[in-house]
Amino acid sequence: MILYHYKLKEFLYKLETSLHSYFQIPEYCKVMEESEIVENSFSLIFAFDEIVALGYRENVNLAQIRTFTEMDSHEEKVFRAVREASNISHNMPFPSCLLPTL
Repeated sequence: MILYHYKLKEFLYKLETSLHSYFQIPEYCKVMEESEIVENSFSLIFAFDEIVALGYRENVNLAQIRTFTEMDSHEEKVFRAVREASNISHNMPFPSCLLPTL
């Protein structure tokens, strides 16, 4: 009886995790087609990562997952700032005061 109860509880836990993962797909894909899923694969993987950590389901809802996946980290902001600065410096003309005189 105890073994049956444990197996049933484990089955329901896995079913709940699978359903939670399934409900993430419409959040990121407008249509349930392979091309759309492939296009948004990284977002889906990050969302699935928020659902399951170290083999166990996290206690999060859809809104929390959306918030976690949209958050910017400090490293991302620094990377974007450096990239933007390098793009700006490449587009700026060379200052005439630094040109060699003949």
